[in-house]
Amino acid sequence: MVSLMHMKGTPLNMQENIKYDSLIDDILYFFDERIKKAKEYGISENNIIIDPGIGFGKTFKDNFTIIKNIDRFKSFGHKLLIGLSRKNF
Repeated sequence: MVSLMHMKGTPLNMQENIKYDSLIDDILYFFDERIKKAKEYGISENNIIIDPGIGFGKTFKDNFTIIKNIDRFKSFGHKLLIGLSRKNF
């Protein structure tokens, strides 16, 4: 199994200057590219999990937008991971 998680920047700077052209579309594009790359490396479709990265380079409002649009991430047909743990959410 491989989990592909979206994060803007790195853990050191992910909460600085948080801006997206279109939050959901930007994340969907990220997954489209990463899923293709995973397949190129021989990872089976059944072994891919996607995580939109709630709290990782996202604002409070962005996190809610992701949750409201969770069905759009299901369109890839992969398992979906949502981690809320101790984030500022």
